[in-house]
Amino acid sequence: FPSRFIPMLLFSLLFLPFSHSFAISLSLPKRRILHHPTSISQNRDSRHQNLFSTPSNDDKVAAMPVKISVSDTFDGGNIKFIRQRPNENDARMIDVILHIKPDVYTELEKIGHMQYFSFRVSISGLDKENFQSTQRIKYILENAEAVSYPDAWPRSTVCYTNNVEDPHSWLRNQDTFYMDGKLTWEHEHTHNGSVFFSYFPPYSYSRHLGLVSRCAEYANVESLGQSLDGREVECVSIGDGSMTCWVIHRQHPGETMAEYYAEGLLTRLLGLDTNGEVDDQVKRL
Repeated sequence: FPSRFIPMLLFSLLFLPFSHSFAISLSLPKRRILHHPTSISQNRDSRHQNLFSTPSNDDKVAAMPVKISVSDTFDGGNIKFIRQRPNENDARMIDVILHIKPDVYTELEKIGHMQYFSFRVSISGLDKENFQSTQRIKYILENAEAVSYPDAWPRSTVCYTNNVEDPHSWLRNQDTFYMDGKLTWEHEHTHNGSVFFSYFPPYSYSRHLGLVSRCAEYANVESLGQSLDGREVECVSIGDGSMTCWVIHRQHPGETMAEYYAEGLLTRLLGLDTNGEVDDQVKRL
């Protein structure tokens, strides 16, 4: 921008509603157990009979069911569990059916937008030494076609991590597919514990508050109002030129990637990682 411009950065943080939390605990069928209620009894081929055959005495000792818990009770979490079922093509795999929940209803647009999802899956009961060391799960977002922008799904990849607090730990699931209005991916759970899945890594509200506090040391920070969730809409003003330039981030709940960009931009403009020292290019700007 010319030197007469004032870059003014507006962050509109409309985070997903946290008043509606959800958690469900599921017991999955152990392989080779005959009478589990979710076994595929109508399939009589040899593969399914081997997988769900009557366990031996040794198997009975180790037959503690694998359990899955799906929840979204963390900052930015958003999902609704619908049901679970055995996969029709692979009896060793479980389908977990999910729905994306809509955001807060907006009076201006007369709609509750729906796009972003983020949830935690906790696995317990895996036993590497005895009966079952892994559990493959196919996750199915059944209402993906009904979101505000379904064109975002083709060629997209779901993000996942074991540590939601580490922004550098997120990976992309290359088995993500959008077909027949559903977004699906498979994940091999190889140990007990938690895995987080997300449309894009969440940017926590605590991290946002920390960023705003750091900016306040070097720039003017003010609130322009509050979001539908009662959170401040922060404006960071930089420069003293005669013209104004607005850079707007996070006006939509699902755009968490925008604040990662904003953090980098503000760090460069304000020298947040160099005690306020900026380079010549920033000074000319």
